[in-house]
Amino acid sequence: MSRSHGIKNLEKKSKNLVLNKTNKNDIYNVLGPPSTKSHVDENTWIYIERKIENSSIIKLGKEKVVRNNLLVLLIDQKGILHSKQFYDLTKMNNIQISKLQTSDTFRKNTFLSNFLTSVRQKINDPIRNRIKKNRK
Repeated sequence: MSRSHGIKNLEKKSKNLVLNKTNKNDIYNVLGPPSTKSHVDENTWIYIERKIENSSIIKLGKEKVVRNNLLVLLIDQKGILHSKQFYDLTKMNNIQISKLQTSDTFRKNTFLSNFLTSVRQKINDPIRNRIKKNRK
């Protein structure tokens, strides 16, 4: 049994897209709406194809990723396809991810910050505010 997600035959369909000639409407007709768009740039469209198959009963139904393709399209301001990058399983395995981490020193709780937070919570406490109003 297999499960598919995204655009079927993504690599084959992406070959129909010609750089500096294909526009947004052509892309939409060939691939449909993008799986997602970049949050940073609205003109970066991302298409996904993923196929997972269940292994044999001997392997207790363990799933195996057969296809995991990603197509990233960059569209210029005029709506013309500027760049396309296709990633399959082999290319994704070669992507290097940085292991560096940023420390968040501003979140370290000190005695003073805990004390001030406590005081602020007591001041803003709605029950105390209601009691004070009722006393007046």
